Amino acid sequence: MTGKGKKKEVNSGQEVIIEDSACNSGGEETCTCTCKENECGYNNENEAVNAQDENINFKEELEKEKKKSKEYFDMLQRKAAEFDNYRKRTNKEKESVYYDAVSEAINEILPVVDNLEKAVETCKDASDSQKILEGMEMILKQFKDSLAKIGVEEIKALGTKFDPDIHDAVMHCTDEKQEESMVIEEFRKGYKVRDRIIRHSMVKVVN
Repeated sequence: MTGKGKKKEVNSGQEVIIEDSACNSGGEETCTCTCKENECGYNNENEAVNAQDENINFKEELEKEKKKSKEYFDMLQRKAAEFDNYRKRTNKEKESVYYDAVSEAINEILPVVDNLEKAVETCKDASDSQKILEGMEMILKQFKDSLAKIGVEEIKALGTKFDPDIHDAVMHCTDEKQEESMVIEEFRKGYKVRDRIIRHSMVKVVN
């Protein structure tokens, strides 16, 4: 090729400019593609490949998250079932302990009930009040012994300082012979089991 200029050729839908050797200091012809990327489809193909790769990655991540969610949900269901079983078992154990304690207490008191029934039958035909009194005193002692066996104690009140934690003052009076806040009369006995108050003593207190 001679002269200064450019020769245009079209090859496979691409526009190609072949420069004159005179324009090339190296003396060699050069070919420069001036086709637009959007015309030859190069950019669109890359975008399609990238979009496809991103879609594959998104599906993989989605499947991983679905798998994790299912694992967490299964674990939550197991924990919920375990907790429900624990709750039922605990309630059953508490109920069993309660009825065991009640049965033990009643079992200690039943002999007293038996003797009270016998005493009632004896009193119907008895004419000696002293014997009746002695029988009732024996039953009362037996009953107190039964209470002691299950840990029930009387609260001491008479002759002690008033204590609102164990005494219930329902009456007050003035008495120069007695110290202030002393319990001088007991209307109803109080009872406790260890440190737990079952019933406060109903008392009269000196102001």
